[in-house]
Amino acid sequence: MLIPKICPNCNGSRALLYFDAIYYYVVCDQCGMTGARALNEEEALVLWNERSSTSFTYEVVQDSNKLVRVMSCDTQRECKRYPINLPVVLTLFQPNGKKITGVMHNVSYYGAFLQLRGGHVSAIPSSTEELSRLRMFLYYKNPIVKQTDENGSVVASPESNPIQQIEFIPKHMMQSSQVVGVGGCFKSPNGEQLQSVQHLVEFARGR
Repeated sequence: MLIPKICPNCNGSRALLYFDAIYYYVVCDQCGMTGARALNEEEALVLWNERSSTSFTYEVVQDSNKLVRVMSCDTQRECKRYPINLPVVLTLFQPNGKKITGVMHNVSYYGAFLQLRGGHVSAIPSSTEELSRLRMFLYYKNPIVKQTDENGSVVASPESNPIQQIEFIPKHMMQSSQVVGVGGCFKSPNGEQLQSVQHLVEFARGR
């Protein structure tokens, strides 16, 4: 089995593998930083090893979740964030709140970095402290992965629900006179949203 890397938040050397009856995920035993959900143990460890030092997390471990195993960590760590250029709409306070338009510039299994410049961009507060108290909802169109058929012709993959919506937790920001950059994490994606995030990362990874 894959060996987990040390925690990127606190350098903790012990990791806990949990199962919530649907997904597996890794948690640092020292600080509680949580990894991305996966359908099997090995993939949960892969996603934990790819996470960056940015404070991306999903949620606090619930008492009802089952502890599968305790593992000692390796000392090496990788940072995997992938460049992408995807139009997005961000709403403030609630799903149908004030709309801000922009572009997603990088993505990981945990979150993304957004460059915002249109709509109600002036509604974004100027301080990180105020920003962290906002609820944000991110909308984007699932990128179409083009495939080829047996004749070599390009065909587009089918889209069951092209517009994706997921709650976005802002963590840090950069501001200029015209553009606001916001980095943050995806909050507790459900099954469909998790598949959407995985699709997004695979698309960015394969570009």
